[in-house]
Amino acid sequence: MDYFSVLPIAIMLLAVALLYFSNKHQMVFAKTWPKQLRPVAYLLIIAAITTMALKFALSAAIFISLMVIMLSIIFLPTFAHLTKGKTNE
Repeated sequence: MDYFSVLPIAIMLLAVALLYFSNKHQMVFAKTWPKQLRPVAYLLIIAAITTMALKFALSAAIFISLMVIMLSIIFLPTFAHLTKGKTNE
């Protein structure tokens, strides 16, 4: 697999993690991260979509981006809930 295909996905995962950790409802850390990280996360998402558009068609880049965002938004709270549940036992 080409690194130019993997790098935007890694950037997007980082951006979604920044969005989740700066949310007041996140359950991973006791204290939320600063809200000033949200614009950085949005810029990272735009940068990832742009770099994916250089490799793929724009429609494919948007589709891949939406899929990565959707799966990350589902995975992060679920993972936090499962790990928090194990530490409380």
